[in-house]
Amino acid sequence: MKKTVSLLACLFLGFGQCFAEGNITFKEVSYDFGKISASGGPVTHVFEFTNNHSTPLVVTNVKASCGCTTPSYTKEPIETGKSGEITVTFNPAGYNSNFHKSVTVSTNHEPNVQLQISGTVIGEPVKRDTTAEYPIGFGIYRVKKQEINFGTIAPKETKSVRLEVFNNSDKPISQQAAKIPKYLNVTFGEEPLGAKKESTVNITFSAANAGYGHIKGNLELIIDGKTQQFPYTATVADKVSDLTPEKKKAAGKINFSVNEIRFESLKKSNSQTLKISNSGQSTLTVHKIQSGDSRITLSKTAFSIKPGEIVSVVITADKKIKEAIATNISIFSDAPNKPVAEIQITGNP
Repeated sequence: MKKTVSLLACLFLGFGQCFAEGNITFKEVSYDFGKISASGGPVTHVFEFTNNHSTPLVVTNVKASCGCTTPSYTKEPIETGKSGEITVTFNPAGYNSNFHKSVTVSTNHEPNVQLQISGTVIGEPVKRDTTAEYPIGFGIYRVKKQEINFGTIAPKETKSVRLEVFNNSDKPISQQAAKIPKYLNVTFGEEPLGAKKESTVNITFSAANAGYGHIKGNLELIIDGKTQQFPYTATVADKVSDLTPEKKKAAGKINFSVNEIRFESLKKSNSQTLKISNSGQSTLTVHKIQSGDSRITLSKTAFSIKPGEIVSVVITADKKIKEAIATNISIFSDAPNKPVAEIQITGNP
């Protein structure tokens, strides 16, 4: 009978739309704000309802689904046939998307009623902090990083690293590479680089043109007529992961007589011998022995070792040094057990 009364009330309201929810008749239970600005301040809509019950209706609680939505409502009892209001305010600050929020209305008569609001918030454009995005500056030319690290590369491989750059001026600037070693190739994503534009500098390393070893240097770029340096590093070594288990087992195996060489006093003795042996099944190739300090010289830097053979390498330190030595020599070979080995060298004047 109550539902029948509610429906009759809707009919008496005319052809306008209304929604019967138990003992309450709402003119609408949802509202779309459409497009609103995030900085335009809160927006409000009023939901009107009628008490269809034979006794006064009291709104006991109105609860929103989030803190961005604030409801208020008619506090005094509403007599039969009389109307009340639920006011819903939505704060769009911080939004930049579609939103759907609900408000649950509780009264002294069951059931509860759920109201819905929706819309689309148009957020303010985010102001970019290009100084934070590109923290390293060369005047008007800014980059995300200065160091170029190619990592470890197999002898026939190439690898590219991309520098992300930004022109922080109001005019185009020129970019060009200078003093490029034969194993590097440099291309510019945009040349000249337009005002307030982002782009890339692509640097490709060719291991075949570099040879084995730790490779390092400074890439020189001429930016807007000024030379800037970008340090680079790479290690060219055999890739063990390319070998099958059978090839690894049949390969050479490198061993060293010591892992560290100490020169207690270079005035007394400045030469020591490192013995390198092959305990594997195949001939071992030492591609390169590289010293990390120009004051250390080596009697051999590349050779082959047959299975069971031992090769001696004389390591000599400059007697005239005035400061202590603390470096490594790096041994690059085709031994799967240790394609890159480091022997520590220390010495006192």
